[in-house]
Amino acid sequence: MDARVRDINTISILDEYLFESEIKKNREKVMSSHHPSSVSSCLRALYYRWKNAEITDPTQPKDIWRMYMGTWVHQMYANLLKETGMTVEAEVELTYHDERLAYPIHGFLDNMIVVNGIKYGVELKTVFGYGAKAIQISGKPREQDEMQMKTYLSIMPELDYMIASYLARDSFYRTEFMFTMNKEERKSFLDFIVSKFMRLEDYVEQNVLPDREYQVCIKDREFKDSVQYKNTKYKSDWQCMYCNRRSLCWAEELNSFEMTLPVDGEGVSRRNSDDTIECSAE
Repeated sequence: MDARVRDINTISILDEYLFESEIKKNREKVMSSHHPSSVSSCLRALYYRWKNAEITDPTQPKDIWRMYMGTWVHQMYANLLKETGMTVEAEVELTYHDERLAYPIHGFLDNMIVVNGIKYGVELKTVFGYGAKAIQISGKPREQDEMQMKTYLSIMPELDYMIASYLARDSFYRTEFMFTMNKEERKSFLDFIVSKFMRLEDYVEQNVLPDREYQVCIKDREFKDSVQYKNTKYKSDWQCMYCNRRSLCWAEELNSFEMTLPVDGEGVSRRNSDDTIECSAE
């Protein structure tokens, strides 16, 4: 055998490369604008991002692969739209300045198409498994996606409609929803957006940590997707479970031997030192 040949694992090499690249990108990131997708985000998570706080729960390689796959599907989607003969502009950059904010709102709209003189913004949302089917059955888009669509309509007056298109990356099940807003609705939602980002800027400037907006289940010093306790099933909010600073945010609770459960409608967590005997995590 050639002496230059050695055992290699290309998947391991790529996983390590993707992981280290993601760490480096996040470490060097400097926030200079608000993002349309942040309108539904937790203020505390946004505060950590703007402060470039330590990332305690970095994105794992398998999830980075998912993000890359989503990017490739977005490119395919835009190319297919163009092949139909429609006028398509992909990755439309937008910057919105508001005198009430110290920083602009900046982002990229997936696609803008023109059909019969009407302008549509199109956002592709790639999901997995039963996700797209469940969304269609519910008859409504995910709340965070609806807020993003309304954000685009509020800061891009040239758009007549927004379309949220869902595509399952594994089954390729697909469904979509269309949105529009009148002038008064756009102004009202814009005021809501600006108000939230004004609060964020104040927190960042004054070094004040905002309250949490979502909750988790913690048992045996670990995050749990759900916990069954006294005939009640408690579920963690996905916003916390996907946050890359969740261990920083919930450090006190993680270091305690007590259990943390969400409390409906209260925005706080309940902890009981003797609950670990009676509950069972799923």
